Amino acid sequence: MSADVEAAAGTGKQLVCKYQHDAQDDTELSIEPGDVVDVLEETSDDWWLVSHAGRRGLVPVHCCRPVGSEEDEDDGKSAASPDSPEVEMTDIAAQILRNSHKARETMFAVCTHPFEAIEEGELSLTAGDAITLLDLDQPNGWWLGQVGDKKGIFPAEFVAPQPQDGHTSPLPLPSPSPDLTPSLTCDKKRRLPSSLSLPMPVNRVVKYLKLQRLRVFVFLVLLGFVCGCVSYAMDLYIKLMYSFRRAGVLRINYYGAKYIYWAATMVFSVFCSFVLAKLVNPPFTLGSGVPEMKTLMSGIEMPGYLAFKTLVGKVLSLSCAIGSGMFVGKQGPMVHIGAMISHALLQVPGFHDMTRSRPLRSQLLATGMVAGISSHFGTPIGGLMFSIEVATSFVATNTYWFGCVAAVVGAITTRLYYNLFEDNYNLWGPFFHSSSPVPEKRIHYVYSMLICVCIGVSSAPLAVLFIKAHWVLAKLRKRFPRFPLFYWPSLYLLAVAIGTAVVTFPELFGDYMSLTPYQTIKDLISQDLTSSTCAAKDWDRWNVIGSILILMFCRFVLTVLTVSAPIPCGLYVTNLVIGMLWGRLIGEFLKYSDTDFPTGVFAMAGGAAYVGCLTHTISSAVIVMELTGQTSNLMEVLAATVAGLFVMGLLSRSIFDVMIGLRGLPYLPDVELDENARVADVMAPGPLFVTRLPTIEELSQLCAKIGEKAGQPVIAVVSDADQKLFLGALTKDQLKVQCEAARAQEEGKGAKSQKHRVALAYNAHHSVMDTSMLTHLHFDMVNMRLQQVFVTRKGRLVGWASRTMIKAHVQKLHKILL
Repeated sequence: MSADVEAAAGTGKQLVCKYQHDAQDDTELSIEPGDVVDVLEETSDDWWLVSHAGRRGLVPVHCCRPVGSEEDEDDGKSAASPDSPEVEMTDIAAQILRNSHKARETMFAVCTHPFEAIEEGELSLTAGDAITLLDLDQPNGWWLGQVGDKKGIFPAEFVAPQPQDGHTSPLPLPSPSPDLTPSLTCDKKRRLPSSLSLPMPVNRVVKYLKLQRLRVFVFLVLLGFVCGCVSYAMDLYIKLMYSFRRAGVLRINYYGAKYIYWAATMVFSVFCSFVLAKLVNPPFTLGSGVPEMKTLMSGIEMPGYLAFKTLVGKVLSLSCAIGSGMFVGKQGPMVHIGAMISHALLQVPGFHDMTRSRPLRSQLLATGMVAGISSHFGTPIGGLMFSIEVATSFVATNTYWFGCVAAVVGAITTRLYYNLFEDNYNLWGPFFHSSSPVPEKRIHYVYSMLICVCIGVSSAPLAVLFIKAHWVLAKLRKRFPRFPLFYWPSLYLLAVAIGTAVVTFPELFGDYMSLTPYQTIKDLISQDLTSSTCAAKDWDRWNVIGSILILMFCRFVLTVLTVSAPIPCGLYVTNLVIGMLWGRLIGEFLKYSDTDFPTGVFAMAGGAAYVGCLTHTISSAVIVMELTGQTSNLMEVLAATVAGLFVMGLLSRSIFDVMIGLRGLPYLPDVELDENARVADVMAPGPLFVTRLPTIEELSQLCAKIGEKAGQPVIAVVSDADQKLFLGALTKDQLKVQCEAARAQEEGKGAKSQKHRVALAYNAHHSVMDTSMLTHLHFDMVNMRLQQVFVTRKGRLVGWASRTMIKAHVQKLHKILL
């Protein structure tokens, strides 16, 4: 093994760790933020073999970024841009300027972004203007300055201060951490100073807010329309591919030639998907995208994940994968696609300034996920519920009406296209019409309800089996990276594609094996599988029960294998079919005792319960009801789903949480913790800190120590070294800027100047007591999207805690399959 590693060490690639990763077994390597690692081998799309400080091991790719890459690749903007959602350090800049010896008489700044005055007393600026600063104490983060003979106020974040003189290049001011409470900062919303709060400006502000709401509404309508168009375009291509493959089989007369044609078209389409995913933007185009979106919406930045090239690659690659006939779906990937469409629309000039508000940007990304799912099936209510359940931990109330608008527009757009271009399609009707009768006798209704509950309970172990199989396969890939099927992803994909082609060949097991997921669902919710209205006419080829067992077993095994393949793939629709097969199987057995049982309802209950158990969502029942239009059976389907979720909660986490752990994503699970656990049980003692009035020498020494404590992204500020009363915090970049400014101020004064004390400008920061309940800290971390907090005892700094520490405690306590 060592020889192989040495041979692969010539890749020349280096990665910088962004998020801390703790090794879970002897094959992994623990890394901290700031560590630079050498890539020895790209073993898979999610895990690479690296070396650091003489040690080797696997690390998740999502926790690192290439050396020299831009941190904000998504927006293509620097962190200092006013279009960035982060707040600027305008008050810190002002404090530095006030303390600058050379700036006491005259202070200067350079305009970095144009600003247009809309009120009397404001100063219009163009990029590059040299500004003489007259007053830094204007309210709400505004400064008073002069350009030529014009004088007025302007937002401080639109300029770059020059603390030395008006001729040198401006000193860059880094953006603070998202964890820092902006007590000394100014947000980038358009705010008027209190001195201009006159009746006329107030009216203009009200008018501006109304126009802003109108613009958001236009954005939501456009978002839903684009998602609907993209979804239908993908469905159209998938339908054409299925028709092309089946028509070719019917035209060929020889059995062997039929299978060769069937397998060749599948392999070709699958490899088109593989090549597109690899060429465009791996690994962001692979998988369903739901685990990554959960991580992104929890406050973790993932540069490049929402880029436009990722959107193009995901749509094209996913269409080829589903069109090939592989057991994959597009419900999960539509979550990712909808968010990418929302992100792309936010780059349009008319909507771009909405990204200045970080909460609004987060809500619009969540709305994109809603629009993506709703436009897939045309199910606005279920799509809204599903996106909120699987991808968000905390939802603002505005997100609901944002999501409703986009979901309704997306669903109507998809249905309009189907109504215009599809035969016998009802615009306002369900996608699948169920012929299951409603029980006429009260006793039959009671029996049906009890059977649906039993179906839901039995779906939980089946979902656990699927999750465990996926987990074991992922562990085998990590344990045996040199095994040919794991070492060559294309070989693994070829094997899965050939196996799927064998199983789905219409003339082997039967025509029912080659149906699309939608055709299979339509047949399963019918009352009689042998009727002439079914898409497949040979359900009774091996007896109906035998055909269901064969199809269910093949779909289950091949879905487990396909989900791990290096192509975009969703698991919702194909697992919905598996669950419906399970419910229908139980219904077919019960038909031997009473033919009046609604077997179609049992299929719907099984599909909703199984998918609900797999994803830990109640919205699966609503989606099934919207798809079938059978609101009269809503109680049976809900009862099955709730019963399954109750049992599943005792057995395992959701498939998405397991995928997050397997891919090493820095996501904090939202779970219940031991009420007796305290913050002191997980905190790390001895955090880096700086006093409120340090000397220049102490600042220099602390800046030199920063690299030794890479795991702590924020430096605490305390009253003094003895008492250590916690006051606030600074990011490392903020500390370095103030240290450089202090050095420049005292340059040339000799060694005595190193003892001169500097008044630091710092930010407020979240802190907790060491005796606080860990459940409270976990709640704050999840819902406030915090990355780090400081721990105090009677106001004195004693330690710090991060998401990684709580995640390690959660894994140890619950023994989650991560």
